[in-house]
Amino acid sequence: MRGACPEGWHLPTIEEWRILLKTDNSSTGARLKSTFGWLDDGNGMDSFGFSVLPSGYGLFNYTDNNVSTSFWSSTDETFYGTMAYQVGFHYINYSLDVRRREKWHASSVRCIKDSE
Repeated sequence: MRGACPEGWHLPTIEEWRILLKTDNSSTGARLKSTFGWLDDGNGMDSFGFSVLPSGYGLFNYTDNNVSTSFWSSTDETFYGTMAYQVGFHYINYSLDVRRREKWHASSVRCIKDSE
């Protein structure tokens, strides 16, 4: 699915996110997060240049701007249809999670370059 991404790029599926997150189960969040900007020394190591910044998320307005961020996947929740999967990064313990959210929630996107 391209939609939010420019030509030659796509919004990752939840499976593509899971592949990335399996890089190192114990510290993946720390290894993907930026080295600055997170609350209470929740900064990461940015080992891969992925540089996840704490952009927060939106319900009725943006919140948690320096403590979390969520990224959309292109994978819809098939049962509900109005939901999709997200990957969330948090400042505490470098935790990560995969969750379902209603599509009207505001979250960030990261695009993946299409394979040739």
